[in-house]
Amino acid sequence: MNNKIETELKKIGRLIERAKDIHVTDDDLLAYAEDRLASAARQAVDKYLLSYPELASEILLLKKLVAAEPAREVPPALHRKVISALGIDEEYMMQLILKRVKSAFEIIMGDSFYKPGLGLSLVPTRGTAAVPGSLYVFQTVLASYRISCRLQAGGGKQFLHFTLEAENGEGVKNGRFIVTEADRQIYELLTDSTGTTPAKMLPAGDYEIVFSMMRKNLGTLKLTIS
Repeated sequence: MNNKIETELKKIGRLIERAKDIHVTDDDLLAYAEDRLASAARQAVDKYLLSYPELASEILLLKKLVAAEPAREVPPALHRKVISALGIDEEYMMQLILKRVKSAFEIIMGDSFYKPGLGLSLVPTRGTAAVPGSLYVFQTVLASYRISCRLQAGGGKQFLHFTLEAENGEGVKNGRFIVTEADRQIYELLTDSTGTTPAKMLPAGDYEIVFSMMRKNLGTLKLTIS
């Protein structure tokens, strides 16, 4: 995340702590600044800000910082070069095809993204034995962000979550991952202050997962689980 935005959110957080009868979080106010709140929620924030002019002033500054953020886009030529080097379709930042085998996955496509040392097991290669509760971590770098797609297999189910890190290894807050199936949104996962999203159960299927920061779509993951 832009350092200025991170600093501004911390300042807003301190103002919220000092304010009375205010029931919004810094995440709510970031969504407000990004124009992502529904009408009723936006009206509630507007009402709060009328009583706290100092906070309203900081929110106005945050809105200006957020509006400028989309300009930080990966140059198209660099994006195409990276995608080509990875050997995947230009449309996707990662393509993963996994086959469920008992309590593990067989990687049909996506070996180049697999990071065995980051998971609980070194299992997912063809011909290896299944390990209950195996964690599979697939990782790529896009727009100066390190994105990890984590899939947990066990108990007849599979769970999905993401981590997002900056170049210095610190977790990045408010990274957004929209999970869709057949053009229908299944989940919207948002990274917390540690750069981690909640884990969600994901049945077998074909999914597209759009990664965005500050309202700017930066890449799409194609995930198939059979």
